[in-house]
Amino acid sequence: MLTDEGIVVLKGSQALTTAQPSLSKGCTKLRSNLEEKGILTPSGDHLVAVEDILFTSASQAAAVLLGYPCSGPELERHFW
Repeated sequence: MLTDEGIVVLKGSQALTTAQPSLSKGCTKLRSNLEEKGILTPSGDHLVAVEDILFTSASQAAAVLLGYPCSGPELERHFW
């Protein structure tokens, strides 16, 4: 969801469990922090957001959730 502050990934959204080595250090750190804080939690073969998460951009949201660098705007056109 687009807001004035950035992109909000809604509670219940899913993420891949494994981040790839190609993921940037910043996104890797953010993803790790979300997992450590229990905001992204394991659920079967994926992770689930237990609360809404604010990201600065669609690309940051997509990279953190998918675990690899990608274009958020490109994914928006195909999936969102």
